[in-house]
Amino acid sequence: LFVMGEEYSDMKISLPGQYSVNNALAAIAACHRMGTDIEDMREPLSKISVNGRCEPVFISQDYSVIIDYAHNGSSLINLIETMRQYNPGRILCLFGSVGGRAQLRRKEMGTVSGTMCDLSIITTDDPNFEDPEEIIIEISKYVEEVNGEYVAITDRQEAIEYAVDIMKPGDMLILAGKGHERIMKVKGEEIPIDERECVLKALRKRKIIV
Repeated sequence: LFVMGEEYSDMKISLPGQYSVNNALAAIAACHRMGTDIEDMREPLSKISVNGRCEPVFISQDYSVIIDYAHNGSSLINLIETMRQYNPGRILCLFGSVGGRAQLRRKEMGTVSGTMCDLSIITTDDPNFEDPEEIIIEISKYVEEVNGEYVAITDRQEAIEYAVDIMKPGDMLILAGKGHERIMKVKGEEIPIDERECVLKALRKRKIIV
């Protein structure tokens, strides 16, 4: 690491992806310019995490589960390309699309996941006043158009459990769309849902963790 002509030993950042490295370098340069010692940044960078932004929920030699807020085509492309750099056996992508707006995102998400992932698990994401099953059917058509493999499960918690249950050694599961959010908007109500807890519960059920 070189900062303003000075050399430092390598630093580690806990967030995955090249863009996280780029962001860290920019932060290091800015903080150093304001007088912060480089060595004082080492430990915080090694432990930093951002809820719902490429957030590792479970990582082992056999399985990986990532939660991210990606909810349109471009953000999902960036996420999948980043995860491919870790050479997973398969990438399983669980996602949906919001109701009442942004219908173009349904085509984007379905096309990207169907093209770039090994399996799409299409489920519910803030349907609001739309029928969630109709949204899922619409997304499914776009996955079919690119000959992608998919499974449709309306209940998001059930979809997560299914995804964890079918994971094989080397697989990576991406939960896209909800990110940091802890609610599901359905017909004017805000229904609690914690994807992290859903994942951990499913992992315990499979006895992958205790």
